[in-house]
Amino acid sequence: MIEYGEELLKQRLWSWLETDRGMAVEGEVGIETGRIDLVARTPGNEIWGIELKRGGFSSYEQAGRYLESGYLDRLYIASNSVKTTIEAFQKPHPINQSTLNQTSRKLGAGVVEGRYTQSEVMEAVDDRLDATMLNRKFGGEKSVRKYIKHRIRSKPGGSKTPIPLEIGVETLARARFPTELGVIQIPLPLSNSKFRNAEKHISPDQAPEPQILREADTLNREYDPTFSRREEPWVRHSLWKHFGGLPEGHIPNVKDSDQPHRPIDLIAFEGSYDPSDVVKAPESNEILGIEAKGESSSTLSRVDEQLSEYLRTSTLSRLYLAVPVSMAGQATERLSENNELLQVGLLTVAEDGTVAIQKEAGKLQVDHDGYLSRHSKHKTGFGSVSIPGGKIVQSPYVTDEEADRLANKDADKYASQLLTDNSILADDSGRIRTDRPTELRPPESEHENLNEARYGFSDTIRAYLLRGRAADPYGPHGEEPIPKDGYVRLRIEEFKSDQETLLKFHFGRGSGEGGYIWFHSDQLDTLLSVLVSIDTIEGGTIHGQGKFIDLDTFPFNRDENPSHKLTGGHGQEEIIKIRIDSIEPDQAPKGHVLPMSHEDKTKFPFVNENTKIRLQLGTESHQGVNVTMTEAQWLDLIATVDILRTENQLRLPGEHHGTPRIGPSGRDTWSLGSEIERQINPDPPAESEVPERRCRYTYPENFNADTEPSPSNQNSCARKPLPDADRCKWHADPANTQHKAEAIKQTDSIGDSLDGSILSGELTGSVDFTDVSLLRDVDFSDANLSHASLRNVDLSNANLRDADLTRADLYKSDLSNAELSGANLRNADLSNADLTYAHLIDADLDRAFLQLANLARSNLKAANLKGAALTQVDFRDAELSRANFTHAELTKANLTHARVISTDLTNANLFGANFTEAKIMDPDLTDTDLRNANFDRAELTSVDISSANTKGSDFSIIRGGASGLKE
Repeated sequence: MIEYGEELLKQRLWSWLETDRGMAVEGEVGIETGRIDLVARTPGNEIWGIELKRGGFSSYEQAGRYLESGYLDRLYIASNSVKTTIEAFQKPHPINQSTLNQTSRKLGAGVVEGRYTQSEVMEAVDDRLDATMLNRKFGGEKSVRKYIKHRIRSKPGGSKTPIPLEIGVETLARARFPTELGVIQIPLPLSNSKFRNAEKHISPDQAPEPQILREADTLNREYDPTFSRREEPWVRHSLWKHFGGLPEGHIPNVKDSDQPHRPIDLIAFEGSYDPSDVVKAPESNEILGIEAKGESSSTLSRVDEQLSEYLRTSTLSRLYLAVPVSMAGQATERLSENNELLQVGLLTVAEDGTVAIQKEAGKLQVDHDGYLSRHSKHKTGFGSVSIPGGKIVQSPYVTDEEADRLANKDADKYASQLLTDNSILADDSGRIRTDRPTELRPPESEHENLNEARYGFSDTIRAYLLRGRAADPYGPHGEEPIPKDGYVRLRIEEFKSDQETLLKFHFGRGSGEGGYIWFHSDQLDTLLSVLVSIDTIEGGTIHGQGKFIDLDTFPFNRDENPSHKLTGGHGQEEIIKIRIDSIEPDQAPKGHVLPMSHEDKTKFPFVNENTKIRLQLGTESHQGVNVTMTEAQWLDLIATVDILRTENQLRLPGEHHGTPRIGPSGRDTWSLGSEIERQINPDPPAESEVPERRCRYTYPENFNADTEPSPSNQNSCARKPLPDADRCKWHADPANTQHKAEAIKQTDSIGDSLDGSILSGELTGSVDFTDVSLLRDVDFSDANLSHASLRNVDLSNANLRDADLTRADLYKSDLSNAELSGANLRNADLSNADLTYAHLIDADLDRAFLQLANLARSNLKAANLKGAALTQVDFRDAELSRANFTHAELTKANLTHARVISTDLTNANLFGANFTEAKIMDPDLTDTDLRNANFDRAELTSVDISSANTKGSDFSIIRGGASGLKE
């Protein structure tokens, strides 16, 4: 995510409105129905509201609320991409199906509860919505009216919370594109992979001017918004107007976090705008870092820590703290008290926007021109995007987490150090064996559901593309299905039980192929002993626990397939074993991929001159999988098993951006797609090529591998396109193909990545996400993902608006910058998830699990978190206005700088919570537990703590004194 994109649009437009249009402008202004990006007062005393959207606009309901606020004379949408918005003014105007669908179902839930009748709803709909909208064909129905009526009558399910009739009908009316809007285009050629003409576009004087493409209609304004010139938005804007540069630019993150970068309020340049030139020629080029504070956003209690962390990055030539003039004395004192900050300069911003240097910053040594992010080099300030004429990062900052990833670049080298002679452990037949366990352990499903201790499986952390045979009931068979001879995926998964590391080996694409076995620590020791000494022994037999589909009794009728699935409660785990055999080079005929004779096939199946070992899964009398590994795969497996036994996953070998699927040559093969795993006896993979006639969707989109440095987790889709589209079933727009829904229904296994997929509405119903770990930029709007397993999945930038995620497993998932407004997350597991910058407006998180989740800078306005588990959650800078936290568990939650306005905290447990510098206004604290809470410098207005338990809490140094308190 390019965090600075929308912020740069805002600063560019703000500057233009002031300079060219003579307007007074303020940022992040609160109006009755929300907080809007910009408010401008024209010379004629009109009030314009402007909402910024990088990449386009579809939030009709949000715009509707602004239009009805009574604070604006006109409302504009401003973006660098306005084509679809301009087209929306043409009749028929688009309707947001998600808003219509979700609101109708919520009204249906109200009918079920008896709050109102169906006829009352439809009568109100007929009164509020005009005939043109009601009679329009929509969503497969003869009219919008029938669409609404059908969904009101449908069973709403437990995921929909009833809403008042009048609110529901108003929301339905807002589903149509609001034609009262004006449109402003701001030129900005910034994508996820490149920033064309960057130097010009980050300069206030050189950037192309915005253009008003459509004037907004006049509204009925009743109130005046409040402008402030001492708050952080004004300080940040005045700085950008003075220095130019990248607002919210990227610098390395020195904190203990797997996020390698963090934003700083402004990165500005003197001389070259390429940080690599600053490292090479510091005498003529500088990179400035500026941290901005305002009167209510901060009283500088945390600024020491922030500035110290910025200094540690060694990426800045000079570092400044910037404050309004009114805070100059306080800031000067703060900097002078800390010897670590002697080099930090001080800037002040006056109410007329004048920037003054109160203290010049000392010149710092710049050692790094960027940072590493999952083996990719990212540029200071710009992040993953390339800039014209920009040099490749030469000296990246390496976080501790990235250092772990670099520890073992070469699997061969790591594994070769472990090779030894363990023949003394072998029996007379030359095999090392484990004893057969006498009893079963709790099955996989029970470990997965140990919520109380927070143990559980990770998703796939390593995969291999192996040659061999497996039972594949869902494979590409004819009338007489046979076991699949071809390529079989081996997935390695890790989980813990009673502090013991357990590894699971799953053979097959998904739950309908092959089998799995998992091992505890003693069994893993024996497994590794066999692998490292395979050149000195015949092989080994390691017992474990699991399931498999028997090759002898398969095939069976397709109607019987579900009962043979490996997950979902089908069948029982049993004591099984994996047999490992050493394959000597002279046992494999040169170029002989599949032995011809039945005798050879039984003895040496699927071997050639590169084969090192054979793996067979089963019992004494039955076999489930029979596959081989090359020497490169064998060495990688040794390194993987050893590292997972003793260290963390970040130290796994190789420089892979995501979870690799190691092919016969030792290279990652995901660029080939997963189709090769479905074919019978396919040709050996050309591991360096993507075949012709493929989807070729790339993440990030428009990425050019020939001219640009590789971005983080870049990938390309190698699946076949649909017959009537250029994209595959995952990436094709459903509006442009007739085959998408049916093709998805026929899917058995997917692969590791579904980045950029379009799976809105009902398209997710038949999809198994078990193997997927990358779902970035995916469209899941209005999708049914209830009970979905999305653990450890990367859903950054995903659109999950109005999605049903009831009881979904999102443990440790990356939902940063995700759109979750209106989503149903009841009883979902979001513990340890990354929700930074996520939008959760009106989301339903009733009784959700969010322990240790990161919700910094997220927007939870009007969200329902009743009874949610929020222990030690990070709510720094979060928007929590009008949210419902009744009976929620918020012990030791961090609400530093959070906005807690009209928030319901009835019966919530906030023991030890941190409200440092938070803005708290008119909350409901009835029977709230506030013991030992920290309110240092919090701004309190109309706060009634008379019925709250405040034992051990100190309100003596709140902003404004005790006047905002009622005890």
